[in-house]
Amino acid sequence: MECRFLGNQPPVAARPPLEAAPQVRKQLQARYQELEVKKDGMKFLNKPMKAAAQRLQQLTGEYERRQAELLAQVGRGRVGAQG
Repeated sequence: MECRFLGNQPPVAARPPLEAAPQVRKQLQARYQELEVKKDGMKFLNKPMKAAAQRLQQLTGEYERRQAELLAQVGRGRVGAQG
């Protein structure tokens, strides 16, 4: 199996030999969801990462909604105004 290293970092990519690729791919698909296949490799996603990505989307939407509300209040002159 071919691995690429960056300094003292762990491998960032691993490429099995061509004849072993189907077996390795089958083993990975048992635990990971396949996202993308390219000539130089595949991208996988596991369940915890998928849940984290969905939570991030939810929080980002909530953040953007709150920011829009604050901007609307600033536009009306309500934020920071002394009554």
